[in-house]
Amino acid sequence: MQELPTAFPIFPLDGVILVPRSILPLHIFEQRYREMIKDCMAADKCLAMAIPRYGHSVNREHEPPVYSVCGLGRIIKQTLYPDGRSDIVLEGLVRMQIDKELDSRTSYRIVEASSLPDVYPTGQDLSARAVAVLEGIALPGEEDRAALDGLPVGQLLDFILVRMPGPAELKANIFQECDVLVRLTMIEDALHALRRRIKNPPPHLSPGDPRLN
Repeated sequence: MQELPTAFPIFPLDGVILVPRSILPLHIFEQRYREMIKDCMAADKCLAMAIPRYGHSVNREHEPPVYSVCGLGRIIKQTLYPDGRSDIVLEGLVRMQIDKELDSRTSYRIVEASSLPDVYPTGQDLSARAVAVLEGIALPGEEDRAALDGLPVGQLLDFILVRMPGPAELKANIFQECDVLVRLTMIEDALHALRRRIKNPPPHLSPGDPRLN
């Protein structure tokens, strides 16, 4: 595997989480991100998806504050259009802890970061609990399920995280956690709370109200 960079651009985007081993297609049209992709393609092709902190948005702020954990990815495909726009495909590599944002002359933001590999509890097998959570949200098709068999629990939880219902800030908080047992417990608690809300909605909401999704 190619050595991971310790400094790279970040691409803040509301509600978008890039987990390890996932594939994320993006359309690049803003000028500063056109420049970012051009520079990435000329270097190591790496950039990170950063999540704006709760209450902040790229739609309202030029440089919103972001959560300290981001998802590092590598561009595995680019389609460049004559007007400078492009479509890219990112492959998620690893969680990264942002140590500091660097002063940069570029139009986009660059951070210095360190990798956050999954941390597993000693002497505990979490596989059965993770599979139970997976089957509780939606059972994938046979081909997808076959691809999930044998995955480390941390990667299976990441698969669940991007597909489970819930608000973006909840998923962002879960994504920050590299301790696999804690991440699993957070996902279980979030799904249990959602089921309770659906089963016993507040008096002003009916069970079919879209605000329960």
